[in-house]
Amino acid sequence: MGSTAAPTSLFHRAHAALASDLAPAKQFSECTSVSGTQPVEEIAAAYNAVWSLRCMETCADERTLFAAIKRWALELLSSPPSLEPLPLGSSRDLSAAQCRGILANAMLGNVVDAMSGSKRHKGGLDFSRQLLDVHRVRSSVAAHKTAALLLYFSQQLSIEGTADDERTVTFERVECPSMEEMSSMLEGATEVPLLPSDGVGQDDIRLHAGSMEAAWVDEPNCRGFVNFANADFGYGCFISSATQEEILQVCCPEFNVGLIFLGRMSDDEVINVYGCRRYVIYKGYLGTFECTGPIPASRGSGSGDGRCIHDILTIDACTQGHFHKANQMRDLRKAYTSFAALAARATTVAAPGSVRSVGKPIVSTGRWGCGVFGGFPAHKFTQQVLAARLAGVRLRFSTFGQPDGCDTVLEAMTQGKEMSVARAWALLLECDRRDSFEKRLCAGLAQAAAVPRTRAALATAALATAALAAACLVAAAGHE
Repeated sequence: MGSTAAPTSLFHRAHAALASDLAPAKQFSECTSVSGTQPVEEIAAAYNAVWSLRCMETCADERTLFAAIKRWALELLSSPPSLEPLPLGSSRDLSAAQCRGILANAMLGNVVDAMSGSKRHKGGLDFSRQLLDVHRVRSSVAAHKTAALLLYFSQQLSIEGTADDERTVTFERVECPSMEEMSSMLEGATEVPLLPSDGVGQDDIRLHAGSMEAAWVDEPNCRGFVNFANADFGYGCFISSATQEEILQVCCPEFNVGLIFLGRMSDDEVINVYGCRRYVIYKGYLGTFECTGPIPASRGSGSGDGRCIHDILTIDACTQGHFHKANQMRDLRKAYTSFAALAARATTVAAPGSVRSVGKPIVSTGRWGCGVFGGFPAHKFTQQVLAARLAGVRLRFSTFGQPDGCDTVLEAMTQGKEMSVARAWALLLECDRRDSFEKRLCAGLAQAAAVPRTRAALATAALATAALAAACLVAAAGHE
């Protein structure tokens, strides 16, 4: 825990000032004095629109929830944790209760964007722009994202005072190995098979057509969840948009606390956030996103009450030149670093009340680096396979119902499992054109599959020759 006075650089109001401002307020539209810019009528209209959504039927009523959020915000300010910028190579632990208090301050518009000078997208942990869009531009996406946040607080109200308050959320800023170190690692992996040839590892890499969330529903030990991230942690701010990362942010709100002390990721780092709980379910994407309600008690993993615990692997991909060697190395380094950090942690840490993977950790991923990032699905899938094999994790890859060659590549990998990671990396660099990538990669994998059969044939022929020679010697001896 930090000092007893809230640092003015992180919060608009310290405890006494915020308590005074909020004293007469009974609902969200009455707390505009915190930021001083939000029109009461528009805020009231926005919240009315949010509360009218079907997903809010199970939410606590507005006055009850507002009173709880006020209390949590003030409790946090009375004893705030250290929230200084997080140095590269270090980590920070916060309890779920501390995260709740920070997010309560954000919901009241009381958090300053202290990292604005370290990123491109300004705003930080402030939901006002998103909220105003509910009314000003009639944004359904903004309404449903706000609903997801309110449902988080509603569920916190129901579990406050339980062991979950002490659940640890860890933010880890991990440095990648250098280009030279990564190159040596890849080129030296001559004894690491692309896919295991024994029965134990046959299921290390699996494709499925469902959403990424389907993996943790189907496999209780799946905790790793790849965030198809913008280089600015959490995009740097909240807007009325619903990319994969932005959906993840409202489903797992504790992740957003990092906006206070994390800025833009460099090419040499990734950020893993361990122990985030998922609170809501949804449907749709981008303009069709809808929050459909809290996670039912029978869904999810890693928790006795059914709410899923995620280790969120925040990895930004390059946005152009995906087949250039330097960019391939950049993205593979990032995926490897994040996966390896997860694997290392899985062997040493088990969160209270959670279920840790038996054997290799499982990572739910998908079309990372594709879409607006410009990557080719089969190519980015192959990069993640190499990273996973080096890091020692299992992959559950969501194709979102569109394999786009990933299935063909995996089948070729299965046939060419004698190929090493080192050779697969060399082959990946050789397949440097989008229009011919899948064909050339599969041909290279098929060639690798043929090599063991050729070697076996030569060995069989050698044995036959030796047997024939022995028989001839026996016959010659008998003749004598």
